[in-house]
Order: sequence, then structure tokens, then C-alpha cells
Amino acid sequence: MHSLRAAAAAIAIAVIFGSLIGCGSGGDNGVQPPGPAGAIRLEGRVVAADNAGALFPSASVTVLPAGQTVIADANGHFVFTGLDSVPLTVQVNPLYHPEYQACEILLPALTSNYLNLNVAVLPRSADTVTSLAIAPQNQVVEIGSQIPFRAAIVTSAGATGLRPTWVALGPAGRIDESGLFIATATGQSTIYAFSGTRYTTTTIRVVAQRAPAILDVLLDPTQLPAEGGQMTVTASLADADGVSSAMAIIFSPGGTSVNCPMSLVLGTANNGTWAVTDTIPPNTNLPDTNGIQAPMRYQVGVRAVDADGRVTFSDLVEFFVAGVAPPPPPPA
Repeated sequence: MHSLRAAAAAIAIAVIFGSLIGCGSGGDNGVQPPGPAGAIRLEGRVVAADNAGALFPSASVTVLPAGQTVIADANGHFVFTGLDSVPLTVQVNPLYHPEYQACEILLPALTSNYLNLNVAVLPRSADTVTSLAIAPQNQVVEIGSQIPFRAAIVTSAGATGLRPTWVALGPAGRIDESGLFIATATGQSTIYAFSGTRYTTTTIRVVAQRAPAILDVLLDPTQLPAEGGQMTVTASLADADGVSSAMAIIFSPGGTSVNCPMSLVLGTANNGTWAVTDTIPPNTNLPDTNGIQAPMRYQVGVRAVDADGRVTFSDLVEFFVAGVAPPPPPPA
């Protein structure tokens, strides 16, 4: 977490992003090369940080040093054309919505000839933003993937339902005002989230289409009693083409295996959670000379197949069926 004012100069020099005063800047950069002088198009909306459906008709938006001012339409939408590729200051005033704060956004010289900028204005009732965190972190996804980013904004009054301003810098894709990133090209982008004078970042790398990604495999429980019982395998799977099937393969200590088809229980075939529950038999190990029955060690792997037939196997995860220890000797 950083202070945006403290980092503004360094960021501007690096021509990555400008500083923020009062609210965030968001949107998505096009991947076109910069055009000639006067060829920059800047458009976007004025949106509310505390209400996804709020509109800001007649908000005043000014771009400096061009000195152009426009009044947002009935949907809070604004457009500027003919801008030069120089550092820009965007000033937003909600005007007829005094319950929201005005803000000023500083942008570096743009590296493309188009920027979609959705400005999230904070309510005046909002306390000082003290921390801002976003998830997921440092993702690798396929072209065509849609990744919903989430933010946790905490103010001096505690956790809030505020949403930040989002921006994606880089050639890999675009992000909308809700935090939905759409991967449109291979490469890497940096995702910024802004709220008040706070900001935080993460990266997302977009690769060519590939086999399904198995993000994790979880077992519940990881140890069963000697009489066996039910064990649930859960896996988080992602694929731009959609996962068509998933299988949990349970390997027993004797070398045999059981295939357990998994079902989608949460999310979508593109990014969802799959699960299956199977009944594990009792421990059949013979006790040793001391009457101690050793535990039985099982292994579980997940096989995922996408809509184009590409296959991924997970690493193996272990669970145990406990043994039975002899009862303690009777007291003397």
C-alpha cells in the first residue's frame, strides 16, 4: 500500500501513471500506437463509489492544459477529442450532486490514442481511506478470459462497501468500472485500484490458449477414522474455453484407483469450483506384533478437460485412514 501523493512524481517520470487527488482514475487503454498531435480521444463516465447504479448527469469535466470543459450527458458520459499526447489534468465536479466530492486526476502523456476513463467519485460522508487491497493477485490467464477483480476498502470508520476506480495499463486487456478485466491480447498489464488518496496494484499476464488451469485441490477431511467415511475433493478450475469435465482419481495404498466424476458447484465452466464426495472404506491393515494398526495412505489427483480436449493433471494430494491402537493395559 502506498501514498499516491508520495509516489506521484516517480510514477509520472516513469510514464506509467499519474497521481490522484481526492478520487481515482480508471478505464482501459487501447493498444494502438500513439497518434499524431491532436489525435487523442478521451471518454468515460462519472460513477459513484458507493452506488453502482448512480448517474451523474450534468457533471462538469475539464481537461488541462487543453482548457476544454464538457458537461456529462444524462448517463454521466463525457468525450474529449483532439487532445495532445501530454500530461493531462482531469477535473471532475458532480455539480448537482453536492453529496459527492469533486476530484482532480493527473495523467501522464498517453501512450495510445484512446483512453476510456471511468471516474469513481467518493461520497462526502466517506471517512478517510486507510487501506485498500485487491484480489486476485498476480494472475496468469488465457486470451478471452474474464477475471472479476475485487477490492476491500477500509476507512477510519471500518470496512466499507465502496468500490474503487479501476485502471489497466498495458497491452493485455481492459477493465471496466466494476473491476471486470477482459483479456484481449498476450502480454502483461498492471491493474490499479484507487480510492481517496490510496492505491494498490497487481499484475495480470495473458498467454495463448492452453490446457485448463488447476488453481488448487483441497480434501476434507485429510484424515478419516479407522472405520473410514466420506471424503470430499474440491478443485478450483479455470479455462477461457470452459472446462467440459473434471475427474478426481483416488489412488489406494494397494495400487488400485477409483475415478470419481466431479460436478461444477460454484461459478462457471470458465472459472469455477468443482467437487465430488466419495466413501472411503475402513482401514484393512493387519495389526503388528504390538497390536498397532498402521494408517492407510491414499493419494488424490484431479484431471480437467477443456472444451477443445486439452487435458491437465494436478499434483497428487494425500489423505489418511487412521489405524487402531490397542487399548491401554488395565491398571495394576
